[in-house]
Amino acid sequence: LNLYKVTENLNLAINAAKAIGCHIVNIDASDIYQGTPHLVLGMVWQVVKIALLSHVNLTEHPQLVVLLEQEEDLSKLMKLPPERVLLRWLNWHLEQAGRAEGGNN
Repeated sequence: LNLYKVTENLNLAINAAKAIGCHIVNIDASDIYQGTPHLVLGMVWQVVKIALLSHVNLTEHPQLVVLLEQEEDLSKLMKLPPERVLLRWLNWHLEQAGRAEGGNN
């Protein structure tokens, strides 16, 4: 591929990342082409995180209903961001294993 086509493809990748919700700041095709580590890894991490967390929900995993806290409404649990659901899941498993400590961030 010539440099024009490489740059075009890299710009498409950046725009696709933005379209799925990545916060792309201060990165362009030349940064990826040059392999600027912290920028490339930051973008790749965001893509992976968004892809993985898109499947953390009660619709795809109804067994997560065990994470409901006392007197909590199911609709409230369904509105939690995936990161909070994963944290509850972690703490639920720690509690089931008899561990007193839990995660909070």
